[in-house]
Amino acid sequence: MAYNNLNLMCWNCRGLFSSISCLSDLLAEYKVNICAISEHWLRTYQLHVLNTIDNNFVSISKGVDIHNPESMSCNSRCGVAFLVSKDIVSFVTEIDIDSDRIIGIQVNLPNVQTFIILSIYLPATTQPHQLYQYNVELLHEICSIYKDMGSVILMGDFNTKIQGPRYKFNPDERSRLMYSLIQEYELFSVNTQMFCHGPVTTFQSYDNGPSTGIDHILMPLSEIGKVSNAKVIDSQPFSVSDHRPILCSITLENSVFTHTESEQSTRSVSWDRARKYGYINDYSFALSQHLWTAEFPRHEINKLIIEDYYNKIVSAIKQAEQETLPYSIFKPYQKPYWNKSLTHLRDMMRLNRIEWLNNCNCHDLKCDAFNHYKQAKRAFRDAQRSAIDEYESAIAQKIENDIDVDQKSVWIILNKRKQKPHTCTALKKDGTLFTDSNDLMSIWWKKPRTDTNSYRGISLVPSIAKIFEKLLENELTKLRPDFPNHQQVAYQKQLSSMNASYNLQEVKFHHIEKGGPVKIVLLDSTKAFDTVPHDGLRIKLYEYGLPAKLWCLLDNMYSDLTSAVFSGGKLSNWFKLHRGVRQGSVLSAKLYLIFINDLIDKLESSQQGAFIHDLNASTPVQADDISIIATDRQSSQVMVKICEEYSTHWSFAFSAGKSQLLHFGKPTTGTDVLLYNEPISTVKIAKHCGINLYTCLKSMDRTIDVCRTLRATVISLIRLGVHPAILNPIVCSKFVKQVCYPKALYGCELWGKLTSTEWLMLERTQHYICKNIQGLPRRTRSDMCLPMIGWFSIESYVDEKKLLFLGRICNLPCESVSFRILIRRVNDFKYNDGSHSNLGFTVDIINILRKYELSTYFNDFCETGLFPTPLIWKRIVKTTVAAFEIVNWKRRINIDDDFVAFKMIKKEYAPHPAWTIALKHPNLRKQAQYLTSVCCLVRDYDNGQYILCDRCGKMFLDPLVHAIASCDYLDETRDNFWCEIININPITFSIFLANMSDEELFYYLLSCNSDNFPLETDQLETFQAICVRYIHKFGTLLQD
Repeated sequence: MAYNNLNLMCWNCRGLFSSISCLSDLLAEYKVNICAISEHWLRTYQLHVLNTIDNNFVSISKGVDIHNPESMSCNSRCGVAFLVSKDIVSFVTEIDIDSDRIIGIQVNLPNVQTFIILSIYLPATTQPHQLYQYNVELLHEICSIYKDMGSVILMGDFNTKIQGPRYKFNPDERSRLMYSLIQEYELFSVNTQMFCHGPVTTFQSYDNGPSTGIDHILMPLSEIGKVSNAKVIDSQPFSVSDHRPILCSITLENSVFTHTESEQSTRSVSWDRARKYGYINDYSFALSQHLWTAEFPRHEINKLIIEDYYNKIVSAIKQAEQETLPYSIFKPYQKPYWNKSLTHLRDMMRLNRIEWLNNCNCHDLKCDAFNHYKQAKRAFRDAQRSAIDEYESAIAQKIENDIDVDQKSVWIILNKRKQKPHTCTALKKDGTLFTDSNDLMSIWWKKPRTDTNSYRGISLVPSIAKIFEKLLENELTKLRPDFPNHQQVAYQKQLSSMNASYNLQEVKFHHIEKGGPVKIVLLDSTKAFDTVPHDGLRIKLYEYGLPAKLWCLLDNMYSDLTSAVFSGGKLSNWFKLHRGVRQGSVLSAKLYLIFINDLIDKLESSQQGAFIHDLNASTPVQADDISIIATDRQSSQVMVKICEEYSTHWSFAFSAGKSQLLHFGKPTTGTDVLLYNEPISTVKIAKHCGINLYTCLKSMDRTIDVCRTLRATVISLIRLGVHPAILNPIVCSKFVKQVCYPKALYGCELWGKLTSTEWLMLERTQHYICKNIQGLPRRTRSDMCLPMIGWFSIESYVDEKKLLFLGRICNLPCESVSFRILIRRVNDFKYNDGSHSNLGFTVDIINILRKYELSTYFNDFCETGLFPTPLIWKRIVKTTVAAFEIVNWKRRINIDDDFVAFKMIKKEYAPHPAWTIALKHPNLRKQAQYLTSVCCLVRDYDNGQYILCDRCGKMFLDPLVHAIASCDYLDETRDNFWCEIININPITFSIFLANMSDEELFYYLLSCNSDNFPLETDQLETFQAICVRYIHKFGTLLQD
């Protein structure tokens, strides 16, 4: 069905959480296409809630903390957003507007004029007039830019009255400012026109204030004839906002845009209603009647008979269910926070509303009916927000508890918050508009959907079959201990893709050090696992040396294979397969290695390509990713030709278009390297085993990419809810270390020596992240924020990864290519006469060993061949790196006067006890954040400037020291504090604290530790909780 109208709606919801149910009903009832929301009050990490209101809408939004999403708290009551129907979201793009009060979208519907729509929330009258003026000037600027690109529509809360035929008033300064905008761009307010239905005013104050029209939909005056319907919706039964929604329907001329059916809500049996109304007995009776006709098999039983009997039982259950049981429709906005108390308050609000409507329908607080309705409305809103806060806290606590024991459940929670994908129902290509689904599929996939090459098959293998295949794999491994070729690193114990990249890069650096050019060809195998011919696989298995019975078993497994396509609930005809090893099968990897191994042998025996002295390391292979390293074009071409001939002989292919050639060293001229008579494209950057290779040999671009990726992944986590405002920073740091660091720093083991500028960039990125996840100010000293959470420098992280990778290489078998390369590269470094500089991993790791005084282990390895096991080496590395970092940290803070006080607070390099105690008591998280921020303050007492306390009249240097020790205004709080300290026991501990000076006591409480007085574990935890609570209480009471 084609769209004839574009239905717009705007609403100031005054807090989205309390308006979700009402908003969902409005979207469905009025078939809204675009809804502008203002004052949603959501922070950035809560914006995912907008996508749960209705499955048929996608949100485009800005949080109230858009300028500082990582802040611990945000008191702003603004926020703007759009809810866009999935039917048109593919034709909608967001406009970049640097404002937290204005968000814009550009709507480009097929064969329809362009619309520029803005969702607006301008400052209230309680805000400075200059701020309002600034935002109006910003609207002037936006309208001037986009007025020639389409029709500009402004929707939202303007916080000023706008005149129209049915709304007159005496203009004030705000109205005159807005009138100038309306006059300049020839706009009109839809809801002040005579054709608009419903109330004139859109805002009704709770406190018997004036009823005004401050919400508007502004459109160009030239479009007034296209407004087919306009309405101000009067108060809804479940609306707790003091603003009324505005609807506007715009006629679309020449529209060919089609409407798709809304997603159907999933139905499930409402067992509560079934038990309550006695439907269970009806269900039992109906089920017994339907099962009566399903006779139990009495004769010969086989698989088909069992399946048929099973289907009859299932059909009887479903039929009885449909006939007798009630269904409940799942509504996404009905969140788990709902409880019986909310149901009671909602019903009370509804009853009071009905009574008010039947009584007078006035807005006078002197009216008892209206007053009771408003009170019930306010009580429901407050209770709902409180229930939501409790629910979010429970979810956060579940994440904190499960992060170390059940990460799957944690990621289920976080993944639900991701932006859901949407599909396009029309597409314009080369000036032609396609709306037919068949055409769209062809353009989207760039191939006909009838072409089998457009799809990849998968195999669903039973668990028992996986166990059987694993046994077969073990038998195949026993037959050939020398298999596969040592250049192959895939699916081998102690080897990984990092070894393949290490082999390639060290060979490359070896020849570059000698001043020679290096050519690397990265071959792409076309659908490697899917194109293995079964006849060729049988030959390879025979040549592998399989016993007859085992060969026949595998031959039977790959004989008469059939496959089918399942799409749209329908199954195609079965067809035979003559190629491919099963995707998802345990044995498939082994079979593919057997099939491709002879190609690696041929390349190695050709004696072409690059060598490291006597070692042929010209072909690092990771499964189907084959790399060729050569020092000239001729040997590159010979090796590529071997691959080409092998693929032709064994009926598979490499992709010349996707294969890549990298040239290192001085540029040369000559013929291209050809694959199937097509030149392989020469590139400057290529990815090998997930690691970028740069022909320029400069690492700055890589470092910039790492910094960007690290920041982007952390911000992405924050948007999902890994935020210090709801999660403990210790938990946040685990997410960062487990998700962001491995992604951004993948391959850091093979980084060479970085410049001081690059290390500074990386360290600043880590400092930014560390401050964010603790909610600390951006200008906090880095040597303060890192130890508060127990983080070391990012350089130590990279060094640790390199040292652990060295340990893995040293523990490899002597015949391993990586092991042999390391020995030769070490000898190159040892006997370098200074004629060339050493590059790559080897020289870097030797310097790192010297840096951490670990050279003894490696020197012993070079002499005896013995090296600590990976587990022992890991323990040595972690201990040594941590000790080195702590020594450097202590040295830095000892020579800096800004750390005089901090040294007395933080004596151990470990997460601060305030964070650890907040893990056990989540309700102390905000107080713990306050304490840590106080710890990180730089104190300067040398100037001797005293401050007068306006509460007690005493002079002080530090306000918190004064609050804890001497302020008369806080005597009662101080007495309570000492009472709790005395209750800890033993009594000598309170005496120990009382004998301290004011400053010593203050720093001791900030440290949350009892270093000089031993306490039992439960006593220490009690003391830490007291410190966290009372430091926060003293500080806030003094501020108030």
